[in-house]
Amino acid sequence: MKNKYLSLLTVLFLLSGIILTGCKPQEATKTEATQASVKSGGTLRYALWSSPTGSFHPSFSNNIYDNRIVDLVYEKLINLDENGNYVPSLADKYEVSDDQLIITFHLNKNAKWHDGQPVTADDVAYTFTTIADPDYDGPRFAQIENVEGAKDYKDKKASSVSGIKVIDEHTISFTFSKVFAPGLATFASRGIIPKHVWEKIPVAQWSKSEQLKKPIGSGPFKFKEFVPDQYVELDKYADYNLGEPKLDKIIFKVTNQDTAQSELIKGDLDIAPLSSFKQKDIDIYKNAGITVNEYDGISYQFMGFNFENSTFKDNKVRQALAYAINRKGIVDSVLDGHGKVVNTVFSGGSWANPGEEELSQYSYDGEKAKSLLKEASYEEKDGAFHKDGKPLKLTLKYSTGNKPREQAAVLIQQNLKDIGIELSLESMEYASLTKQLESKNFDLFLLGWSNDIDPDIKTSWYSNPGSIFGKYESFSSQSIDKLIDAGRSDFDQNKRKATYKELAKEFNETVPAVLLYSPNEGVAYNQKLKNYKPGSYYEFSNVQNWYLEQ
Repeated sequence: MKNKYLSLLTVLFLLSGIILTGCKPQEATKTEATQASVKSGGTLRYALWSSPTGSFHPSFSNNIYDNRIVDLVYEKLINLDENGNYVPSLADKYEVSDDQLIITFHLNKNAKWHDGQPVTADDVAYTFTTIADPDYDGPRFAQIENVEGAKDYKDKKASSVSGIKVIDEHTISFTFSKVFAPGLATFASRGIIPKHVWEKIPVAQWSKSEQLKKPIGSGPFKFKEFVPDQYVELDKYADYNLGEPKLDKIIFKVTNQDTAQSELIKGDLDIAPLSSFKQKDIDIYKNAGITVNEYDGISYQFMGFNFENSTFKDNKVRQALAYAINRKGIVDSVLDGHGKVVNTVFSGGSWANPGEEELSQYSYDGEKAKSLLKEASYEEKDGAFHKDGKPLKLTLKYSTGNKPREQAAVLIQQNLKDIGIELSLESMEYASLTKQLESKNFDLFLLGWSNDIDPDIKTSWYSNPGSIFGKYESFSSQSIDKLIDAGRSDFDQNKRKATYKELAKEFNETVPAVLLYSPNEGVAYNQKLKNYKPGSYYEFSNVQNWYLEQ
């Protein structure tokens, strides 16, 4: 089989169907670095609305708070620049076979772990082999399952993953059993872990290991300290293979949203994500010399179900709850109109989004909600719905720290009360919420999710236990699974788009969750922070070149 040597961006053009116009990320990085070459030092303080859980491992982290740390500590084979295009990272380049089934990566020979050990192809092989390990209990197997031999290894039918081959110290190849469209997104989203650190701990013990809280990676910043509910401190890694970072430190500070504005103005914070765009707040920021950027979001908020609760096994009940919630009211009152109601998990800017006209809108309609509940054998009595003589009472759980989500919960409670459903609210720290979700100690929950550059949703919405939310909800749907699998099995973007249109419609009718809204995203930041590019698809794409002007 003949291999063609291609540049990184050319390969990605062929494999992912992304059209790159006028993009020279390597040249741009060199120019940026030259401009900043005499600027260094400083500590950047970045606001987090909830405390990380301490699951600082690329095979386990599944929330934005842990992911912030993972993204800076662990380096990936390839990365995303600020425009969502793939660029070199641990891998300088790679080759792709004519049949698009084999990808061979060539690692940067200067890359080192934070403890000084060299990064090798064995580390890469170990990273991906362990997420196929029979004892691995994290959510990432879907990203490796199409590598030849991965399923046999997971099912204990083989002693290794045959499709992962270490060619030499700095070269590794992956052979896929069939065309796998999101394959490149996998390599751009999975940080590489050090074999010499993790091989000392049985894979079955990883998710509970204290090593999770003391990560050793090869990224631009190295871990220093984690104080739960207070901060995570990272130091620059001088030997980072893409260049020594300009900043000395980044401190992720757990911050109350109510005080973030004053902390930014006083200089106690340098970056704070924005979830509110009230004009009076924008004016305060600008008058204080704080830069504000707002842009379309790629995340969505949703209300999930516990499918082990018999109440939610009836699709009419789930649809009734969708009609009962005034989602536009949430966008208008909580977000001040800075967002949009969503009816699909595919973000508005994604080529996979089928368009709203293809989907049921579930526009706010209390009478429609009541009608569906009656079709589901509920009786309306004294202003409340009952079944088998018992009133319909539910509990909604959500994490503290996200003010729009907290406010949305109160509105949802009132909306359901208006149609005769009693809803209790329980808020808690994010770590406590995930434990309750994992133990199925809930009826309903509120969470959000941010989409990847590839529209594949297997890691988020495949049937239990094959995805994060499938596992939380105990959700299962053969029809949705079949469409997810089909969407991953063809590089032809037009065919994938047709598949994802069907998937969006099936999800929309099945209602595995009530999709609520996609908030506009934004950030307020210190105007002395240079080379920072808010609105980027990947915020930390050039973090080694950030600096605070003195």
